[in-house]
Amino acid sequence: MRTRYTKADRAPTWTFKILAALKEADDFMNLEQIRSATGANMNQATAALWYLKHTAMAVESIESAGSLWWFSTGEDKRHRTVDERVVEPKGNRTRKPRE
Repeated sequence: MRTRYTKADRAPTWTFKILAALKEADDFMNLEQIRSATGANMNQATAALWYLKHTAMAVESIESAGSLWWFSTGEDKRHRTVDERVVEPKGNRTRKPRE
């Protein structure tokens, strides 16, 4: 028997935790600072940062010394909103019914 979980029962993802840490810092953070603030390991942190970069919610900046720093853009582009639903016309049926 499967147990159903509600949204309140779910633990936050590493992506959510790292995004929250970047927003809370409101400044550039390097990977070690992000890992110490969230408790994530290297794989969890780099995977979450890649996703945040891919969705443009975090940007990276390379310092002249070669250090990589991350900053939250504050934009959340993961959800799409549709203003109005357009009903599509029904097409012709191409398959013949079985006899």
